Amino acid sequence: MNRIVKQMILGIGLNIGLIPAGFGAVIPGLFNTGTDSSNLALVGGAGTVDGHYTIVGVGSAVTYVHPGYLPDDANSRWLSESSTGSFNAGTRTFRLTFNMTGLNINTALLTGNWGGDNCGVVQLNGGPTSGTLPGTGGTCVDPLAYTVLTAFSFNSGFLSGVNNLDFIVTDTSAPGAVRVAGISGQASLGNATPEPATLMLLGAGLACIGIVRRKS
Repeated sequence: MNRIVKQMILGIGLNIGLIPAGFGAVIPGLFNTGTDSSNLALVGGAGTVDGHYTIVGVGSAVTYVHPGYLPDDANSRWLSESSTGSFNAGTRTFRLTFNMTGLNINTALLTGNWGGDNCGVVQLNGGPTSGTLPGTGGTCVDPLAYTVLTAFSFNSGFLSGVNNLDFIVTDTSAPGAVRVAGISGQASLGNATPEPATLMLLGAGLACIGIVRRKS
């Protein structure tokens, strides 16, 4: 197959969303916890406001430091409800919002790692869940949940437009916190469902490919 044919196939595939995510674009708006616009760790002590994550029904999420937690690094920090980690025992939803406009949601893949004190789950748009942090002995107490990070991933449940990625953490007693690291995502360009005009383009493109192949 010559170079012209390959370029035609790639162009048509991206347009109708048939080319896999590897040929697409990075999903914008995905940030680790406790980072700036460049996804680098925020500078400052505990209590620095994170501009990307909010706590549903509470407000801002802020950085928190605890000697028993997995240490912060250059690309992520722990977040809590306050600089002292006060959580008042219960469940908190730390939300990251991102936008899929212009991307094919059927080819999207989002992955990352997270930890929490004490247990919880990651949820996409109120639907699919991943990365469960289980309790020990049937209770919501697991030290490993805040000393190591657990993988999560989603390949369905995306919306065309604004999406909510929720890190739902249940805490048994103060402190309580959440950490997200290595988050990334990609999807192919184009609409999720081919338009009639796009299908006509596909037909014309395939016909041209056939002509090129016969001449080569």
